[in-house]
Amino acid sequence: MRALYSCAMALKGIVSKRAIIGLPARPGAPSWVKVKCTHREDFLVIGFTEPGGGRLGFGSLALGYYDAAGTLHCAGKVGTGFDGKALIDIRRRLNDLPASPRLCASLPAGIPARSVHWVEPRLVAEVLRGMDPRRLAAASDPPAVRDDKAADDVVRASVGGARPST
Repeated sequence: MRALYSCAMALKGIVSKRAIIGLPARPGAPSWVKVKCTHREDFLVIGFTEPGGGRLGFGSLALGYYDAAGTLHCAGKVGTGFDGKALIDIRRRLNDLPASPRLCASLPAGIPARSVHWVEPRLVAEVLRGMDPRRLAAASDPPAVRDDKAADDVVRASVGGARPST
């Protein structure tokens, strides 16, 4: 229950002890559990950058979302958490999409406009979002491309809404 409160307060999570009678409360004991607040959110894939070094597929995905009025906004970028198979599969899918002119006025931080291959927003990516509503992260939880959701249905969720996960 306290984990829900910590998520509602926009904290990263809490450390809890399982209620096991007779078990001493020592740091590092298996009865101690980290409960993290996570928030997965759907974004449109609106572009990508070329991979660098020995990486295959793509470097980063440029992400966006529609607001309630139907205006497309850039949301950020994500490039970590993908395995080799996902990088190749997603790049194949990106190559099948029609090219598009730049779709939003402001760019995701860290992506120079000239390095982005803009595509029509047809792919939906489910991404782990940090507690800062402007920051996307995917280091420990791989992003996923969703085939079960239409691009038109990707409307920005309200800020908050994180849920606990162990």
